[in-house]
Amino acid sequence: MPCFNEIVESSSSVAEFSTWKGVQLDVPDSIELSNKSAKACVSAEDAMDHIETSLSDIRFDFTSNSTRSGVIPLVSSHSSGESILGALSGNATISIITPSISLPYIYPTLLQLVSEQKKCVLHTPTYNLSQNLLVTQNPFHNLSIVKDTGCAMIFSSSPQESHDMTIVAHLLAGVLSRPVIHSYNGVSSQQQYYKVQLQSKDKLRKMERNCSSSSAKELFEEFNEFNGLNSKQYSPFEFVGSLTATKLIVALNTSCQIIDELKDSLSNNPSFGLLLVRVYRPWDVQLFLNKIPSSIKEIFVHQSSNVFSDVAGSLYQSSRKRRISTHQFDSIVEIQNFSVSPRNSLAVELFDFEDESVTKLFGDKDFTLFQRNNVYRAHGSSKWTIMNGEQSIVPSEAHLICCDGISLKYNDTLSSLEQNGVVVIRQSEGTSINEISQNTKEILIEKQANLILISHSEQFENIIIGTLSGHCNLNYSVAASDISSWLDSIESNEVNLFPSNELTSLTNSSLISQNSKTKTQISQMDDDSRRIQLSWRFMFPESYKTESTLKPGSKGIHQVFLTKWVRLTPESYDRNVFHMEMDISNTDLSYDIGDALGVYGKNNEHDVNQFISRYGLDPTELISFYNSDTEQNYIRTLQQLLIQDVDLFGRPTKRFYANLAQFATELSQQNKLNDLGDSTGAEEFRARAAESVTIAEVLEEFSSVKLSGHELVTLVGPIKPRHYSIASSMNAHPDSVHLLVVDHTWVTPKGVLRRGQCTRYLQGLREGASLSVSVKPSVMKLPVDNETPIVMSGLGTGMAPFRAFIQERIFQAQQGEKIGEMVLYFGSRSSKQEYLYGEELEAYLATGMLTHMGLAFSRDQAHKVYIQHKISEDSDLLWELLHEKKGHFYLCGPTWPAGDVQTAISTIFAEQGNFSTQKADKQIQQMKSQERYVLEVY
Repeated sequence: MPCFNEIVESSSSVAEFSTWKGVQLDVPDSIELSNKSAKACVSAEDAMDHIETSLSDIRFDFTSNSTRSGVIPLVSSHSSGESILGALSGNATISIITPSISLPYIYPTLLQLVSEQKKCVLHTPTYNLSQNLLVTQNPFHNLSIVKDTGCAMIFSSSPQESHDMTIVAHLLAGVLSRPVIHSYNGVSSQQQYYKVQLQSKDKLRKMERNCSSSSAKELFEEFNEFNGLNSKQYSPFEFVGSLTATKLIVALNTSCQIIDELKDSLSNNPSFGLLLVRVYRPWDVQLFLNKIPSSIKEIFVHQSSNVFSDVAGSLYQSSRKRRISTHQFDSIVEIQNFSVSPRNSLAVELFDFEDESVTKLFGDKDFTLFQRNNVYRAHGSSKWTIMNGEQSIVPSEAHLICCDGISLKYNDTLSSLEQNGVVVIRQSEGTSINEISQNTKEILIEKQANLILISHSEQFENIIIGTLSGHCNLNYSVAASDISSWLDSIESNEVNLFPSNELTSLTNSSLISQNSKTKTQISQMDDDSRRIQLSWRFMFPESYKTESTLKPGSKGIHQVFLTKWVRLTPESYDRNVFHMEMDISNTDLSYDIGDALGVYGKNNEHDVNQFISRYGLDPTELISFYNSDTEQNYIRTLQQLLIQDVDLFGRPTKRFYANLAQFATELSQQNKLNDLGDSTGAEEFRARAAESVTIAEVLEEFSSVKLSGHELVTLVGPIKPRHYSIASSMNAHPDSVHLLVVDHTWVTPKGVLRRGQCTRYLQGLREGASLSVSVKPSVMKLPVDNETPIVMSGLGTGMAPFRAFIQERIFQAQQGEKIGEMVLYFGSRSSKQEYLYGEELEAYLATGMLTHMGLAFSRDQAHKVYIQHKISEDSDLLWELLHEKKGHFYLCGPTWPAGDVQTAISTIFAEQGNFSTQKADKQIQQMKSQERYVLEVY
């Protein structure tokens, strides 16, 4: 990301913004306790850490990424509670960071701590994990599990509150002689920064001395004592709104979008009050009832907060003469007559914007700056409103709206734009100029909007930061006076919506070049300007966050090292099947049984060099390349890009042919490319696909198309990962991941030998090589009950997930768990040449770990034998395991035998159960619906 002195030349701004770091927030790496209270801009986690270093003797952390000094890491397991119990055997004061996903593991420990009246503090950041194992916001996740353990539970909704509630939690633990769970939003706690009043050592000692044993009845007094020492107004239940309100909303006092919106909108809803629950356990009925104004007639309870039963129970015990009706809601729109107000905030969408570069936008004014899913919002200013996909409330007027191009197809995207407002449109992959809605076009004309068209995220950041800071002027891509003619030219296909994917030329007074470029203008770009941009990145690597890396860092992409490569088939055999093991000990990569490993392959260097030579390109040309998968810009030579990132030998799509037609200078070639890009050339397109024609071959075929290196990189997409079933259990091999791969070759209808790009890459690797990989979930999962029988059918490399299955079941047995029967059917051509992992399997069978094996080697005898034949031979066994014991059946491998295998299973059901064919087939369909009959075929 550029420094301001590199993009703004005016003397008034350079002095103030000499470097990017000169405008960043004062976010210290660590906070030292002093004898004086002080303000610092910190996250909630930093604020809590500040307190815990003084109040706790021993600190545990269940989070996987903890780097704080003096903290003992714990792994989430059912035995991890023993460490906590051991630490509490003395008189030590302990605190534990326990994410909500870890709460089920320490549930028994919490019950024991309560029964033994042990005091400790548990800080619980709440979040959930998606199917792709990404952290997602869920501020109430798993709290229902521990609400009735007897632990106290308190909540905070900001960094300042988290700081203060950490102190309160320690005070309450001493008062109540039980564990106190302090819950807060686990996502925003790491990403939200605020000016926090940090307590001094002296005040902390004073509060500790004043903490004396009392009962839950004196809970309110403990808050009063804390408030008196710190000039606060905290309470177990906090009412906000008019005391004459007739409707009351009840919710937990945590940070999430719906509760934040309720707080912001309350002033415009005088008939509503908001009661925030800060202390959820112990629930004090009388304190709750005392906080309800006498004018309240209806109560709306936030459903996700899980407090409805407490509210209803308290009202039942109330002595009020008038009965209050209660309702539950999950969305604000479900609250009748409650109007949501535009938030006095701005939302800035910044891509790859790291915490240490959080920028101070409003001088010395107080503000709150926080991030959600790469979206930054700063509260305390209404000068600008920048919209993004997550903001649910549209302000009445917005001077600046930033959006992706694909958003223009929705009618309300620009509905809040003020007259002569600015619209910043970022290119989205797959956005068509024909997708702009008619309503959006009318708004652009009616409001006389000024457009800025950009093609990648870095420009987005520059425009936003530069505009908000007031230290740059914007030159519009399309001025208001030209908006009508621009829309007309789009409809007539005279111009494209977006410029090319290249660094925008920065001038002395602007961040955006004056004109919007068409594809024919791409080739006429100012090469000197591009070289200047690239030079900046080399001269100022810190400002641009430049680094040398195997592949651009991205969430979910890991760098691993090959430790073992073994060919499993003889050298003389025409199928090269090999086994790979990769070291993951220095990564945070983790995988589950059945997952697939995505490998980012590379193009063959010899083939790339030949193409560069024949096509007349400069292999040393420096190019800034944007990868949509990793959402990063990075600099490589053309040769590096074509080897490592660009799908040069991939199959061309129709869109590629259509885009390429615009660069053809011969009319006949242009027409043919256009035909291949639409339905006119559908038959030839299919023929080319059958021949596996590559992009490189197309570029050489159409000789009138002469692309520059930059145009080539822009036009051709990135190499996609190739996924392979993981052939190992992480429990059995915690520091490695294994793959089973076949070197994929085929012959086209015209007799041309083709070879898979990724398997060719993997086949050429040897020990010590580094790879870029990612993990993808799969349908191949073991039964939840370890004693459930499993029947596995693998063909060729389809054996991979079942090797992992067997390793996992054996690991479970070694831990003393009972495991169900395991039956394996394996099929390949020859036992002598392609019995994959044969020695391992025979050993498993000999020890009884494998109950039974059915081996089908199709070419070992005169007649062909396939796995469906072996399955049919085991009618009694499979009836018992699949029908009577409700076992699971799995098939992995090529598609062709799936139907025959299902017929074999159906026949067994019909014969053994005296079923009709229809009933037997229905039995299999029922197994599929129960996820007991699982196929992974390709």
